Amino acid sequence: MMRTTRGTLLIASVALALSAQAVGTGCSGPYAGAPEKLKRPSKKKKPPEPPPVAQQIVYVEECKTKFQEDGSRVRRNPGASATLVSSGDSALQSSDSAADPAGKAGLIVDAINKYKNALGQDPYNAVATYQLAVAYAKVQQKGCALALLKRLTELQKHPDFTRDATRMVKQVDDEGAFRGGAPKLTPPPPPLRPKAVKVDKPPDPTANVPTDCEPTDPSKELPAKAFAQRSIPESNKLATGALTKLQTAEGNADKATRQALITEAVDEFITALLADPYNVKATYNLAAAYARIKRPQCAVNMLVRLLQMKDHASRKADVEAAIDRLLGRKRTALDPDFQDMRADQRFRDLIVKMCDGSTDPECVFGSAPKR
Repeated sequence: MMRTTRGTLLIASVALALSAQAVGTGCSGPYAGAPEKLKRPSKKKKPPEPPPVAQQIVYVEECKTKFQEDGSRVRRNPGASATLVSSGDSALQSSDSAADPAGKAGLIVDAINKYKNALGQDPYNAVATYQLAVAYAKVQQKGCALALLKRLTELQKHPDFTRDATRMVKQVDDEGAFRGGAPKLTPPPPPLRPKAVKVDKPPDPTANVPTDCEPTDPSKELPAKAFAQRSIPESNKLATGALTKLQTAEGNADKATRQALITEAVDEFITALLADPYNVKATYNLAAAYARIKRPQCAVNMLVRLLQMKDHASRKADVEAAIDRLLGRKRTALDPDFQDMRADQRFRDLIVKMCDGSTDPECVFGSAPKR
């Protein structure tokens, strides 16, 4: 009886406690009372961005690819090679307008592969050689680009490929991909006239007025002219007209007419060289005209200029022909315009340089005028 009473009391007390808790909870609700205020985070200044670092372009100087081949095993397919070059050109042109760097790189690599395959079909394709050099230059493969340009100059020596190779070589100066690694042209010639003397009144006939040029100063050479900056057809036309006047002056007995023709010829040769500083005909014949009117240093300056162009592939043949006439080589008559200069030591030293290292038995050193 006692056990039943105690058990009943325990159950009743627990039920009462749970009932009180339920009543209290039901009245207040889970969201009763004022909410806690959240603290706002303090504002912090945005850290300054680091200054932009200029990206340095790194050129790859080495080239592991070999561009020479065994000529005895070459089987040329010019048609297939030209088709591949056209495909490579399309990819290379598309890369210029590509905004995505990865897409741009992919197009250039595609062009490189097309040009490589084109050279596999025809290793003597000058256009494929040049365009592959351009593509390599665009991806900073300087060593391979220069190796291909060197190969172009080798192709110039072969009579079957001279024309195409020379045409591509002349485009090097205007190609933006080669900036910083392109072969350099000889600078334009020095001032072509004697330095002018400023006077406030007519000069005294007895005054020592210079009538000849100053010697060329290599440190003051002008920058080279790119192909697009030259006016070659105009220069050739002016040089031909000036040479006609110079030749006409030779057979004219009237002194005043002869001098006027030579003066006009000199002016036109100078204008021709302003249009194209690399015009061999204008350079040589201006030297001859200066020699004829007793301006030996002006003549020597132009002959020095002629020698500077001797190793240029596109000027080599014309320069050699001019030197043949100057020295009387290869059964060419000795140029009489330089007759009075042949005893001048400056002229003698220059002629020695022209024949320096030559094994040609006909490379004579001129002859001094007879007295």
